[in-house]
Amino acid sequence: GFITNDGKWIITNRHVIEGADRAVVRDGLGKVRHVKEYYLDEGQDIALLVLHNPFPANQAVQPTDIIDPTGGDELFLMGYPLADVLGAHHPSITEGIVSKEAGFRNEKTEFLITANLNQGNSGGPIFSVDGRVLGIAVAKLDKTKFLKENNSIPEDVNIGIKGQEVRRFLDVKQLPSSDARPIMSPRDAYTALRSKVVLIVAIDE
Repeated sequence: GFITNDGKWIITNRHVIEGADRAVVRDGLGKVRHVKEYYLDEGQDIALLVLHNPFPANQAVQPTDIIDPTGGDELFLMGYPLADVLGAHHPSITEGIVSKEAGFRNEKTEFLITANLNQGNSGGPIFSVDGRVLGIAVAKLDKTKFLKENNSIPEDVNIGIKGQEVRRFLDVKQLPSSDARPIMSPRDAYTALRSKVVLIVAIDE
């Protein structure tokens, strides 16, 4: 997920947290916070986690910096894929572009990206190269199922939920920001953005 609302909230996927009795989050710098309560979007795979104690406000993505993807936009995907194998102490970063402004079967609330998703990327932020959030990672096309149904193996099809859906869920009234900002290299982006990305551990008791 990622931090917003001056450090008080976390945005992630609904399927990450739904049904959990409690949850903890750890940011990309190793600081841990406990989740007080959470809210689920009925129509989209989005959830809001409210923290007992906020992260520092400078780690938060401003709601107006949750923008909308455009085809061809370069991007960075950050998260904690395959944490049980690769480790969970540091977020990973991958590069890609917005390959389509709609999702699987032309779903208008989603978009396709070329950056690879794996289990554990769910709910992670998809950043623009100037540090704004284009959306959140949600799924990848199941190659095995697609092969059985269509007798062909697709290249990776990776899906994000658009920023507009996150803004709708948060009831953001202001227009998305559009001011010019420096373009970051992957190294600069990792340094600047890792503190905004969180690992979520959902616990069933």
